[in-house]
Amino acid sequence: MWCQGRACAEQYTVRIGTVYEETRIPLKHWCYAFWRACSSKKGVSAREIQRHCQVSYKSALFLMHRIRFAMTPDLTGEPKLGGTVECDETYVGGRPRPGTGPHKCGRGTKKKPVFAMVERNGDIRRRGVPNVTGKTLKDAIRESVDKKARIITDEFSSYLGIGSGFRGGHQRVDHSAGEYARVRAVLYGF
Repeated sequence: MWCQGRACAEQYTVRIGTVYEETRIPLKHWCYAFWRACSSKKGVSAREIQRHCQVSYKSALFLMHRIRFAMTPDLTGEPKLGGTVECDETYVGGRPRPGTGPHKCGRGTKKKPVFAMVERNGDIRRRGVPNVTGKTLKDAIRESVDKKARIITDEFSSYLGIGSGFRGGHQRVDHSAGEYARVRAVLYGF
């Protein structure tokens, strides 16, 4: 099918500009995989799609990667987090090699850092970050958190100075003293 306008000289099909683009997998397999991904409580594996659709594992894996990409939420229009927002970083990935002893964790490993911001009784924002420097973490907080919010972090030095930009200020929990949460008294409303 071809576009009829003067400026349009490209071919148009149902697949162009969608997750189906540049694939020869029949649409019936796409529909089945989307249905299974949406209706399954625990998700669906590529092996299961391979068995049911009778396609190669490589095709099923490609299909599931595209579907998961299409189902990720678009957070650009989301409202910023407000109230009390707790921020922390963690490290994900890697696996222990046989015979290397205990598995290392935390900063200084080859794991990927992930940064999360959680609004009390509300939403969560998480993202993979290239590093855990003060600039990276502060930029992520400023981008996702409302200026009226109160920020709570741990004693990691990269968070120093973030409170000046927020009306609620910045509080730090002291993990070395056994403190892992800071909760205000609900009874008195502060």
